[in-house]
Amino acid sequence: MHEALHQKLYDIRHTHSGLRGDFPGGRRESEVEVVSLWNTEDAPGSNRWAPSRCLAAFHVYVHLAVYAKLADAAKDDGFECGFGDARLVSAESAFRRALYLGAQLRDQCAAELGVAGQSLVEWLSQCLESTSEVPSDSELRAALFLERYDQEARSIGPLIARTDVEDLLASPIEGLSQLVEREISSTRQVLSMCQTDQPLAQFDQVLTTCLPPDHSTLYLADVQRVREAVRRALTLAAVGDGRVEAAPLAHRVVESMVDASSTQLQRMLSGLAAVGTVDDVRGASRDRRAELLQLTDIIGEVFGTEDFCLFLFSLVRMHVPKVIVELRTGLGTSAFWMALAAEMNGVGHVWTVDDLSQVDRYSRLLSKNQPRLAGTVWQDVCGSTGLECMVAIREILRLEEQLTFVQRKMELGDPGHFDGYDFQEPVDMLFSDFNHGPSAILELLGHFLPRMARASSVFIDGASTSWPSYLLLEQLVEQLNQARVPALLQDRCSVDLASIMRNRRIVLVHLTKAKRRVQNSTAWLKLEPVDLQPHPATSVRGLAERGLG
Repeated sequence: MHEALHQKLYDIRHTHSGLRGDFPGGRRESEVEVVSLWNTEDAPGSNRWAPSRCLAAFHVYVHLAVYAKLADAAKDDGFECGFGDARLVSAESAFRRALYLGAQLRDQCAAELGVAGQSLVEWLSQCLESTSEVPSDSELRAALFLERYDQEARSIGPLIARTDVEDLLASPIEGLSQLVEREISSTRQVLSMCQTDQPLAQFDQVLTTCLPPDHSTLYLADVQRVREAVRRALTLAAVGDGRVEAAPLAHRVVESMVDASSTQLQRMLSGLAAVGTVDDVRGASRDRRAELLQLTDIIGEVFGTEDFCLFLFSLVRMHVPKVIVELRTGLGTSAFWMALAAEMNGVGHVWTVDDLSQVDRYSRLLSKNQPRLAGTVWQDVCGSTGLECMVAIREILRLEEQLTFVQRKMELGDPGHFDGYDFQEPVDMLFSDFNHGPSAILELLGHFLPRMARASSVFIDGASTSWPSYLLLEQLVEQLNQARVPALLQDRCSVDLASIMRNRRIVLVHLTKAKRRVQNSTAWLKLEPVDLQPHPATSVRGLAERGLG
């Protein structure tokens, strides 16, 4: 349902004035960011969302909240709907998140929305508000912060259960006692402010059962128990009760407590990571590059990308592109590696486009190689469709925010075909892996040369070892670098390419493989401004010293 709703929103954005950045020739998204309060702050800033992502999440959460309301009504009529899976976002959580995101879209992102986008947000907000009573702003924020607090508490569980680091986890962790004491003190303060004597007494009673008499020596398991007691106490005490005069102030205390505790807890867990215990607040130690390499050894061989995907990974890490477009997903090998690099950079998103006609072999391929996958994170990846397998892989790699699957058949012969796609412009990196004939190359460049950033890269798989395509590229690049646009290329472009290519040049590199196989090359067209320094721009030794920089 989640993915289907995203596809529905893409349809809306393709045909209506949803976001101003979707308009032909429209501006790129501004620097406006919406903080998703229920997610932990991290170095890459993955909890800070651009307006487009904020709209996508809002659209999904509203539907989940309304669906949950209908499911509850159906249950009252005797229909069992099985909506209690603990892995799913709860109905109450979906409602709160949708309320918050709707308000942020109206307040912070109004300038980024087109007329239809503003109408959509307003209509969805009305649908949402008709399902349940709307809490105050301070109550809503406090509840979302408590969601984050609870998620972090549950993330400690897998660490405690590990048997390979029992000795380390059995040792006291520096600063843990101060963290726990501050959380207990803040909870008591909130309960007192809300005039709830009975819950305060109950909270103190629970603490005697979950903490040792000496609070100076505490362990991770103690943190988990205390956080559960804190969450339960604040929830049962009706922290969000707006009738209590001090409620807004109590809500701010909750926010401050969670924010400070999150930062300190992350720092502690990062300290454990240094000795091989965990890599972040979300779970046990993982090397996602090593895990993806295990999978690549199996799926990469199908389309011959098992080596080139590592090149793309390295290039994304070096050039730090923001907008990456892949034409033909195949089994997703290159897309996963580029998205992982973008996630490690803290910048960038991959849109991979395919009609997905090739991915249904995924389940059979994984089943066939089950012995090689045994004991890895991939051993349970399965699905009735190839898309389900790829979505599961994306989730395991934690790349939901860096990778979008666009299910669509590409028609290079249609002059306006790519006008309605969801990826942003300008494009920093393009990897085309579905047609490398001379005519297809001309059509591809006709579509994308106007869409490419000033310093960017175009990769055309298979073109360098196809003799007609090789000769075409050699002649084409030479003419473009001489400020001459061949008529065959201009006829395939709706804008004047002479102005697009003015003061730019293309460096053509033929990347070939020594392996004897059909797919054994990639043509790299490196676009850059005519300049006295290399691009993407970086510091150049000696240039400034001579008075030129």
